[in-house]
Amino acid sequence: MPLCRARSLLAMLLLAVLAGFVPHAAQAALSRPNAIDRRVDALASSQLLHEPATALVDPDRQAAAERLARWTLPGWLLSVVAQIALLAYFWRAGYAARLRDFLHHRMR
Repeated sequence: MPLCRARSLLAMLLLAVLAGFVPHAAQAALSRPNAIDRRVDALASSQLLHEPATALVDPDRQAAAERLARWTLPGWLLSVVAQIALLAYFWRAGYAARLRDFLHHRMR
């Protein structure tokens, strides 16, 4: 029993650490300019204002945007279902009550 409890606490700690670091890595990747940003910055203002957007967008970029748009909703729904399943598992296995009791005693 103690090994199982230690394992579950270790798994929750790992999950908390990953949840803390993943958004920071994603934000760091978003903040640095990529090849597309440099390409758009290289265009003249008159080009951006007077040419149609379809003439300025490359086909690969457009295809990537369409794939992202197509997978955004299913990905979001999958993440919601995964969270519900994980919470249901914790609740049914008794881990939620153990965590509640642990936090209750820890906060006193």
